[in-house]
Amino acid sequence: MAQTSKIPGGVERRSRSRATLEGATEAEFELHKGSHRHLLSRRIDVDRALARRLGLNAEQIEHLAHYGAWYEGLCAGELAPLTALQRHFIDAHYGRVPAQDEHERLWQLWCEARSTRPRRRAVAIAA
Repeated sequence: MAQTSKIPGGVERRSRSRATLEGATEAEFELHKGSHRHLLSRRIDVDRALARRLGLNAEQIEHLAHYGAWYEGLCAGELAPLTALQRHFIDAHYGRVPAQDEHERLWQLWCEARSTRPRRRAVAIAA
């Protein structure tokens, strides 16, 4: 039997690269698994200086790097939420419900910190 490990949003990852989604029907899972797997396999670059200012430890920074693209996909509507946990995660992201677990709180903290950072502006060059 394959070993399993929990990851955020009700996803269970099996060592043989077969993933199932708790609460999703098999048809829903088959329809959306490629999109979820694609974003779960993508890493994001975490601004380590910002992460340190927020007091994040190495494990939290690694968690953001590993799951950040997936979180962004869920919250931006690129991925269909397939479980109640994923729907709650999205609702917590938009402030419709309070964050209830460490993943939701970490993502909220990270998004709030990034939104207050100065953004680069395009500068028009006069001819």
